[in-house]
Formats: sequence, structure tokens, C-alpha cells
Amino acid sequence: RLGTALGGAIARRNAERARMKALQLAELAQDLAGTGASGGPACQEAFAKLCQQVCEAQALANKVPDTADPIALSESQQMLSAQLGRLVERQPDAMAGLSTAFARQRGESNADWSKRLDQLMAFLDALIAGMLQEARDQVVRLRGNRALTIMDRAAASTAGGTEMGVAMVGTDSVYLMPDTTGPVPVTQTALLRPGDWLVFAEETTTVAANGATQRERTYREAVRLERVFDEVPQGQTDTMTRVVFQPPLTRLYLLANTVVIGNVAEISHGRTVDAPSPPIADDGTIALEQTPLTWLRDPAAPDGLVPQAGFSVAGQAWRRAEDLLAAAPSDPVFAVETAPDGTSRLRVGDGRNGSTVPVPAPTTLRYRVGAGPDGNRKPGAVKALLDADAAILETFNPLPVSGGSAAEPPAQSRTKA
Repeated sequence: RLGTALGGAIARRNAERARMKALQLAELAQDLAGTGASGGPACQEAFAKLCQQVCEAQALANKVPDTADPIALSESQQMLSAQLGRLVERQPDAMAGLSTAFARQRGESNADWSKRLDQLMAFLDALIAGMLQEARDQVVRLRGNRALTIMDRAAASTAGGTEMGVAMVGTDSVYLMPDTTGPVPVTQTALLRPGDWLVFAEETTTVAANGATQRERTYREAVRLERVFDEVPQGQTDTMTRVVFQPPLTRLYLLANTVVIGNVAEISHGRTVDAPSPPIADDGTIALEQTPLTWLRDPAAPDGLVPQAGFSVAGQAWRRAEDLLAAAPSDPVFAVETAPDGTSRLRVGDGRNGSTVPVPAPTTLRYRVGAGPDGNRKPGAVKALLDADAAILETFNPLPVSGGSAAEPPAQSRTKA
């Protein structure tokens, strides 16, 4: 509406375009007539069509009289237009700052992060609620109570329509229906906590040739919970469990056919090796006795891979760095190095780059071995865990286990170096 008001009515603008087209066609017709090109039969037919186009364009132009005035912007519309322009300029920096405020801080636990997110969201909810209330007050002042009632009814009908039955691509929050098997409905909040994984699945009904129906379930993608709380959705009366997760959904879901699976754990091929008090060589390296070291994909890593190795001193975990050249003498860091023969080792600080391991402080080395394409599995192929547990009745992988790849050949590593 703002664009239309600033540039004139759409009908007027279309008429102006038609008038310009008519003038151009008329000029072309005059040029053709002046050169005598309309003498032959074929040229006469083309000239007649051109004249007809001129008449049609002029007829469109005549639909709006020249005296039609453009729609004038009200004072509030002019203010809004200026504010929108400034908002577009400030939005990238504002969104970057908001992302920083919501990001997990170094060393922050899931519980502390969830609590801080709840506090930030409570502030934003209060801010938005205040803005909405101010907008509602303005509607009453300008249009009266009846206009507000009509708006509320329209919003309620939209909330209860088909829009509530679809989760669009990019959705990062959904409601879980309460458990109604008992005498009183119970929400799902007590079963979930931040950090849990969920898998979205779709159920479809197929009809066989003999008329029998069969329900099939297809598992689609996994998400990790960031917030879990009870809430009454807009336009509803029952309390439901709202879950906020990352990453956002990558496909559209019809919620009537969607099932969310819990009790999900990350798995990968290999096993964990614990090495208490590993020997540290004079050059500050610690050899890994078992190979090959497991590397997992991580888009945030510089090389896209992260070694599954950890080192702690006196119960304090040290941080892995890509190398120790940029580490300060007091930084508790270590680096993972791979030799051309495929073996791996850890390098700790020497007092110049990174901290020297204090003696005789207890040290612990934990890493995982097992890698390669043999670790990849199709959905449903994983039937048991390495270590059985009596509490686990059944195990299966709803999604494929992927990411296992062969180690980089030494010649390629040497070429990169």
C-alpha cells in the first residue's frame, strides 16, 4: 500500500504505461507511413495491425482520466515508511547481536543455557506483548471496539484452520499433544529436557490389492531440543508441550501424519579407549597406542573433521586446538597430529606455546578408535549396542549412520603440506 501510494494508483500507473506504449507505436506508424513502406499488400496488413495496437493501447490509457490524483500518504504512513527504511538498515546488525545473545557461552551447561534462554524469551515475550497491546489500543482509538472484535475473530478462525496442520520448511518449534490415555490429560514436558534428540517421522496408509490397509512409518530427520515448556497455543484451550529445536526442519510436514520419536541417542562406529597417566615424550607428545583414531564430520571445523580425543589434567579438561603456535604459555590446550603411517598422537604445551603438563598431576587420555566406510549403516541395520544393558529392550537406528570415509592417503597429505 505504501508503494502504491507513493507511486500513484496501480490503475493510473498501468494507464501511463499504456499511454507511453501508444505513443511509441504511433511514432513507429508515422515513420513507416513517411517512408512509403505501407504500399504493398503485406505491408498494408502489418500497418493495419500496428494501428490497431495503437488504438488498443490508447483505449487502456483512457480508462483513467488525466485528472486522477495519486493517493496521498497520511502522516502515520509517512512515519511508518521512514521507520521501515531505518529498520532494513539496522536489521543485519540487530540480528547478529541477537544471535550472539542467544548462543551458548563457553562452559555453559544445558540447564544454565536453557534457563538463560527462558529469561531472554520472557523479556522478548513481554516486549512483543506490550507492542501488540499498544497496537490494539490504536485500533480502538481509530476504528472503535467493533474493529478490534472483527480482527480477533479473524485471527481465531485462522489459528483453528488448516495453517495449524502444517509445519513449513524452516520451522524450529512445534506443539506436542498431551497424553490422554489416563483420566486427566498429561503434557509431555516431564519426559523431555534441553539437549535431547528427537526424530520426525511421517506415517502413511496404503491399501493392498486385497483391500487390507497398512500403516507405514518413514523416519525423516533428527533435531536437538533447546527449550521445553507448557503453553496454550493461540486459538486453543488445552495446554500442550512446546518444543524449540535446532536445526530447523528441512521439509514440509502434515502434522496429522507426523510422529515424533524420543529416546534417541547419537551413535557412531568404534569404541572408547581410556588411558590413565599416559607417558609424555620429551618433545611433549603422547602416542595413541590403538589406531585408527576416529574423526567425525563437523561443518564448523576448519577442515570439516574433528578428532575424537580428549585430555585432562587433575580432572580439568584441556581444550583441543588446531595447533599450538597461537596458544599462550598459560593456555591449557593440546593438538592432535597424524603421522604419514596413519598413527596419531597428541601434542601438549611446552611452556612457550601452551601450558606445560604439571608433574606429578594425574592425567587422563580418552579417545575413540574405529573409522572408515565400514561404519556406515542403513536405517534399521543397528540391532544392538556394544555394551548390553538390561534396561534397554530394543535398539534400532531410524536414520542412516553416515559420514564414515577412508583416511586420506599419505601422498595426498604430503601434497597438501
